[in-house]
Amino acid sequence: MSTTLPSLAVIIPAYNEEDKIKTVLESLLNQTIFPQQVIVVNNNSTDDTVTVAKSFATTFKRKKISFQVVSESIPGCGPARNKGTKCSAAKIFAFLDADCVADPNWIATIHRHFLTNNSVAITGKVIMADAPFLVRMLTALNWYQFYFWLGRLFFGFQFLGAGNYTIKRSAFIKAGGFDDTISDINHLEDIEFAARLSKHGEVRYEKALLVHTSYRRYANTAQAIPVFFERSKQLAKIYRKYVY
Repeated sequence: MSTTLPSLAVIIPAYNEEDKIKTVLESLLNQTIFPQQVIVVNNNSTDDTVTVAKSFATTFKRKKISFQVVSESIPGCGPARNKGTKCSAAKIFAFLDADCVADPNWIATIHRHFLTNNSVAITGKVIMADAPFLVRMLTALNWYQFYFWLGRLFFGFQFLGAGNYTIKRSAFIKAGGFDDTISDINHLEDIEFAARLSKHGEVRYEKALLVHTSYRRYANTAQAIPVFFERSKQLAKIYRKYVY
């Protein structure tokens, strides 16, 4: 890929992720093409998330990657992601969750897509690596692609989600960023943002944009059932606001 590539920043919101942050940062150091910048946004962690993240500063510097650990006191992934964008002048914002592991070609896939498509944003494939066999296989067989297809069918726009998406800076600014008032992860700040973002250009699913993530939020059935109903309720609210 010899073409001069636009600057790209990876933004990772993190709340009490001392056990996961190391793995996602290591996956960025194993990319076939490096980002220009990596920003970890500490979102009120009470554990050693910041200490673990900062321990990578020298390694990123050695790779000539700008690395920052910043803080956002407003709770929620949306405010944390917004803070990361304010700390970057990059042309492309790539968002990863702290419990994700990016495929070695993750950055290369982003650049390849934007060089050959007119999309303003892309989301991609997510495999729940530590899930029970059936769930792991369903996600490996593109469950999220099917879910996003349903979203586009019934809502009329491409969902973003599962901590694996990339947005052009210009479109992010036009859409107004994430809603800082959404603090609960189950209130689907990424899908709410996607509804606004879709008015500013094409948002696409890119199956080669692969990450592995954790099943931890669904591992306990007693927790998973209320999560399902809460997210369904929020989807209905988004539908009434932006579609109906």
